[in-house]
Order: sequence, then structure tokens, then C-alpha cells
Amino acid sequence: LGWPIFRHARWEEAGVAQEKNQLLLFVYWSLTQRSLTNPAAAPAHKTHLWPLLSSWDNGAGRKQLQLLSPFEVFFPVNEPMRQIYSPLFALYRSDQRAPGDVRNSFLFSLVSWRTSPAEKEFHLGPIFSRQSSAEKSRVTIGCGLLAWQRQSASGPWKFSVWDFKSTSAQPPAASPSS
Repeated sequence: LGWPIFRHARWEEAGVAQEKNQLLLFVYWSLTQRSLTNPAAAPAHKTHLWPLLSSWDNGAGRKQLQLLSPFEVFFPVNEPMRQIYSPLFALYRSDQRAPGDVRNSFLFSLVSWRTSPAEKEFHLGPIFSRQSSAEKSRVTIGCGLLAWQRQSASGPWKFSVWDFKSTSAQPPAASPSS
């Protein structure tokens, strides 16, 4: 009733109850999924407020929030679009891979920081980088043009030039079910 101004739909598919709300086709878009086979499981949820905000929670510990999100509402199941192009427009983005493992970025990823139980990172574009864990620490200027690193928390710092290797390996981001 009221479509295209407002749309509310509920359906069940493959053991999942889904509820979708839309306002003006894509200006507000929300999808909630609940397991019919495991009612105690946390629901998955996606919300888009175009072009300002996109948010999702897969119900299993993965969460993401992005401020300035002009494309995600138009490509809800296109993973390459979400991973490659969407971050280019993100004024702020927070990606939680698991509880305690969070990566944040600001100003189109110019400034980024990540914390996890095992390590911490901070990056100011290609200018400055700091990575630390219980085993080692590394500070670079110019993506490794100048680098200082130490192998233990109390060990000596070693200086190097032209050290462009990266000490962090981030797993690819997974998308929530849609």
C-alpha cells in the first residue's frame, strides 16, 4: 500500500525470516534476518540512509558502519563494489571483524587505526605508520623509506632505510548475508 513512498515486506526463505522496509525506493532501506531454526541466534541487519550512512551487523560478531555511502544501497549483494569502491567515498568507516578486532578509518582512509587482542596499528596515509604486538614493534616514515623496528618489547630498536615490507596481513573482509 503506499509503494513507492513506503514499502514493508516480510517473507521466509531457506529457514530465515526476513523483514524489509524501504522509504522512497532507496533513501531509507533496511533488512533484518532472523533464523527460524535457531531462534536464540542474533539477527543480521543492514540499514542504508542514502547517501549518508550504511550499517550492517551479521549477528555473529561482524559489524560495519560507514558515513558517506552513495553506492551500497544500489548494489546490496555486489561484494567487489562494497570492498573496492565504497571505501573511496567513506568519510568514516568502522569495521569490526570480531569482538575486540576493529579497524577504523577517517577521511577516505587517509587516517586509519586497528586494534585487536594481539596487535595495534596506526597509519597516517603513506607518511607515518606504527604497528605493535607483544613480539615486535615497527615505525615507518614514507611507507618504509625510514624504518625502526624491534623484535621484543624490551629489545633494541634497529634503524633501516628502504624497508618497504609490510608486517601486517589483513584477511579479506566478508560481507553479511543479504
